Amino acid sequence: MSRRSVMQWPELFVGLTPGQRHSVVRHLAQTCPAGSEPTRAEVDATVQYVVGEITPSEYARRCPSTRPAPVPAGSPR
Repeated sequence: MSRRSVMQWPELFVGLTPGQRHSVVRHLAQTCPAGSEPTRAEVDATVQYVVGEITPSEYARRCPSTRPAPVPAGSPR
């Protein structure tokens, strides 16, 4: 599921460290119900949160149907 997101929207992952990319992929895999795919907006919001571009409250506003925000990994891109 989440690896498919990387292939579908590779531009969202440009500049991420390996740790940041892993955090995004892991979070998407854990929060999407079996058989469903995250939207581009959900992937983008997850990336932005992991790199510190948006706050936890902004992440929750953008992705109300997901579980709690992922833990940021590494430095900003």
